[in-house]
Amino acid sequence: MKKYEKQHSGLFLIELMISILFFALAAALCLQLFAKASLKSTQSTRLTHAVLLAESAAAAVEGGSDSAEALADYFPSSTVTAKTLTVYYDKDWQPTAPEEAKYLLQITYEDGSASKDVMVTLPTADIQVLQDTDSIYELSITCPKRSVP
Repeated sequence: MKKYEKQHSGLFLIELMISILFFALAAALCLQLFAKASLKSTQSTRLTHAVLLAESAAAAVEGGSDSAEALADYFPSSTVTAKTLTVYYDKDWQPTAPEEAKYLLQITYEDGSASKDVMVTLPTADIQVLQDTDSIYELSITCPKRSVP
């Protein structure tokens, strides 16, 4: 009779080990899914902020700022070089100094061209939101033609 009980407890131990293994694998899979979901959430938040910044810059350009210098008044902590305005943002998307910047908003103006063979083109502005050197979002707009009074 003791022999029968010993075999039964060995079978129970194997079943218990298989159950623990199954739950450990399921837990590992769930942890992987939660980590991927967290990464996707972070990427989505970053993209949302980048789109909002680019759309805000596009509205400022379309609203009448026809040069990088004129646009600098709208964006604190910005620098202007040639035809490019660069605005610096920290990890919380707040304007900051260039040394502490994690994100950049760059607005580059390009003049329209005119020649015999080419129709007159309107000036354009290329807007980029970057994290370090990686582009998060890009937007190109055509600047409205200004009438001179």
